Amino acid sequence: MDNIGQALAWAKRVLENAGIQDAGRSAHVLLKFVLQCSDSKIYAHQEDAMTSKQQKYFAELIERRAKHEPVAYLVGSKEFMELHFFVTPSVLIPRPETEILIEQIEILAKSKSIKTLLDVGTGSGIIAICAKKFFPHLEVGAVDISEDALAVAKKNALHHEVDIHWKKSNLFEHVNGVFDCIVSNPPYIAKEVIPTLEKDVQQEPFLALDGGVAGMDVLQKLIESARAHLTPRGYLMMEIGHDQRHQVLSTLEQNGYTDVVFVKDFQGIDRIVKANWKG
Repeated sequence: MDNIGQALAWAKRVLENAGIQDAGRSAHVLLKFVLQCSDSKIYAHQEDAMTSKQQKYFAELIERRAKHEPVAYLVGSKEFMELHFFVTPSVLIPRPETEILIEQIEILAKSKSIKTLLDVGTGSGIIAICAKKFFPHLEVGAVDISEDALAVAKKNALHHEVDIHWKKSNLFEHVNGVFDCIVSNPPYIAKEVIPTLEKDVQQEPFLALDGGVAGMDVLQKLIESARAHLTPRGYLMMEIGHDQRHQVLSTLEQNGYTDVVFVKDFQGIDRIVKANWKG
């Protein structure tokens, strides 16, 4: 693979043989990362030679990708809502579905319904950081049980020049005060389902995926515990699993929440739930 065209063809073939579904796209992104160039250069300069150092590094990345290591971890970043975020194996990789949660925050922020927001289980910090960057008037806090995840989140906040109040906490264990809005993209996958997920997803942190036996463990704790940290008529918003609408609705109603609304994702699945705490 002396030149760009040969490298792309070789990498695609290796990844296809390894069962990587997006073999061509993975090869392109990884080569672009190694060469530190634009898409147009890769398309227009197929005959350009690669140095031996570039060839070696590219081959190493392709070997790791062939073992289903996610591209985002290999390049150390992921785009989310047209913003650049650093990611490591300590955090979940941002997904388009979470954009819907940001859109719901936007509705509340623009209507001046909320002034304070807490992101529980912040991971890479995308929800908290987007909320603060897009709506600077919000006072935003974020917690996570993982020190490594918080380190990534703080790096992202520094990159985007936003001020977030960070704290290490298992849900609300070390949280003080009340908030107009509590948001979370919690673990909601049933433990027994995780081994059946795509191999790429299984590379992500187990703690951020594992929702317990039925996937409801963390969701239930969030619903119950958030009440003590919400202002009267405050909002609880969470991302949920594709089959959890009825369980989540029942748990919310049993805990005194009202005006429950479900918002569908791009596939028409109930993905975000928004509810009021009566106070």
